[in-house]
Amino acid sequence: MRAAFAICGVVAVLLLSAAPATAQSGPAAVPPAPWVRLWTTPPFPPGAPPPVAAARKDGVVWDNRPGIRYGDWFQLDLRALLEGGVKSTDPDPDGEGASFEWGRRRLGVQGTVTKYVEFEVDYGLEDWGDEGGDWRDVFVNVRPTSFVQVQGGKFKIPFGYERLTGPRDLDFVHRARVSDALTPGRSIGVMVHGRPFNRVLRYALGIFEDGGDRQGVV
Repeated sequence: MRAAFAICGVVAVLLLSAAPATAQSGPAAVPPAPWVRLWTTPPFPPGAPPPVAAARKDGVVWDNRPGIRYGDWFQLDLRALLEGGVKSTDPDPDGEGASFEWGRRRLGVQGTVTKYVEFEVDYGLEDWGDEGGDWRDVFVNVRPTSFVQVQGGKFKIPFGYERLTGPRDLDFVHRARVSDALTPGRSIGVMVHGRPFNRVLRYALGIFEDGGDRQGVV
């Protein structure tokens, strides 16, 4: 019996002595996976120069869209905008089922010649038929500074913020009916515009051929 009590006492002493050591040491550190790296300094040897950036490509490139690049003096990007919708009704009294209708269909290019000249050409196929489509934006903008720029050609008359926002940048699928009904649309003319005072103020003054196309499709 005394031997049993002695063995229990030895075991208790060993457990009590091991507990503080375990508390002090804490859980064992787990080494990070070999594929995990947290760089606090550039990943090249000390004293070595940083790697040279990749050379800029010229010629035909793909930068979110197909385009042509030649240094800093010429850039041309191809653009396409295709929009359509499928419509169906339930119940379908005519038995026509689902139908597909085209919305906006645009093809065009935009680019720059040096940093002082930009251009844009867009052709719309919305009203495609016997008479063909319609030229949308066809203009050249000369921008010697940010606060004085001159634009000429066919483009939107500067009236109505929502009308001046392109369909690719709209928050909603379509513009408000008020914007389509009251804003003038596109016309041929010349405009002086800019953003002075560190781009705080924006202005636009122009002379145009007529009051705009007012097509309601922009």
